[in-house]
Amino acid sequence: MLLSKFPNFYYGWGVVAVAIIAGAFTAGISVWCAGTFLVPMTEAFSWTRTEYSLGLAIRALSTAFVAPWIGPWFDKPNGPRTLMTISVSAMGLSMVGMGFIGDLFSFGILSPLAQYYLLYGVVGGAAQMGAGMGLTQTVLPKWFIKKRGRVLGIAATGSALAPLIFPPMVQFFSDEFGFRHTWVILGISLMVILVPLSRLVKTQPEDMGLLPDNNDPRTEEETSNSKDNIDDGVYTRSMAVRTKAFWLLAASFAFISLGMAGYQVNWQPYFIDVGFSASTAAYAVSFYAIFSIASRLIWGFLGDQFHPRKLLVIGLLLICSCVIFLQTVDSMTELIIFGIFQGLSIGSFIILEPLLVARYFGRQNLGAIFGLMRPAMTLLGASSPLVVAALYDFQGTYVLAFAVVAMSWFLAAILVGIAKEPKHKPETL
Repeated sequence: MLLSKFPNFYYGWGVVAVAIIAGAFTAGISVWCAGTFLVPMTEAFSWTRTEYSLGLAIRALSTAFVAPWIGPWFDKPNGPRTLMTISVSAMGLSMVGMGFIGDLFSFGILSPLAQYYLLYGVVGGAAQMGAGMGLTQTVLPKWFIKKRGRVLGIAATGSALAPLIFPPMVQFFSDEFGFRHTWVILGISLMVILVPLSRLVKTQPEDMGLLPDNNDPRTEEETSNSKDNIDDGVYTRSMAVRTKAFWLLAASFAFISLGMAGYQVNWQPYFIDVGFSASTAAYAVSFYAIFSIASRLIWGFLGDQFHPRKLLVIGLLLICSCVIFLQTVDSMTELIIFGIFQGLSIGSFIILEPLLVARYFGRQNLGAIFGLMRPAMTLLGASSPLVVAALYDFQGTYVLAFAVVAMSWFLAAILVGIAKEPKHKPETL
């Protein structure tokens, strides 16, 4: 393998690089492309925003359905690599198919809307978790312990790059070639780039005869006696679900999902509704992304210095405040202010979620544990785009919809605040 030819290079950093690129693609396609395609696709097929957003809900439910079975694969030797290869191929082909909606099944078996639900919703949703979404949450915490927060912050810059790259890029291709050709270009690019990279992923350093943190010389006994230890107990999935912390965190992450998916997808349509042009709306999202990238590094550094639970509460409350401020935006100055503060706050939960779970339950079975949390997260998350769109269609504005979003972030902060670390931990393996 190419990276193994450099003896002084710690292989974990190669996995970080793959996570960055995969994170950019999966976030870009699952969130930011959906927002850019909303207006042209609803106009082309005469769909309502609720009908379009139902596809995002189906996508999230599809992810939730497969998560308990996919999760344990992230803990198996070569499991993430095999899973990513298959998932990227399936997602890429579904995106190519999106370019032919209305032309597929031309005998009338499926309507264009049903084709969209099948390709983007069912197939795309089942594939997205294995296509790279789970690397930062479940694989990287196995490779790093001492500076886990900073490493996760670096890896999460991938998903932060997505709004910087995808909205203007997709808007440009859509303007030049139409949304159909844009879907095909995205699907082929995904497969060409991520399928080869998926072959570089390894589950944990022990699979290569290594230790976390590049052969950290500290013994396990020294590590377990350290007051700063963040990996001092190994929970199995069945042990984790018997703790109060697991259910509080799962509920909190579910409210985060409710406040996230429908919220971000509707940024561009909201900016257009309040008077900004489509190109300005796309570049506004990219401006936010610049500060979102910085926020991941900041929150990752802070996560190594302070308890992630307290930091996450602060971050969630800041996001709630940004949602409220968004509804006052009606000028370029306010748009810039929103982009700065939303970007700086949004990275908090992206970094601190996996950091907190790894601290509470250890690194050995993160895939299996997150696999059980995922359905709880997506049951509410799946409804997010649908709820926001339905409230918009009903009211004609985003006022009530974004009020629901703000409340979901507030409730998530409360649940994290009371999710104390389990008192009795199993012995370290």
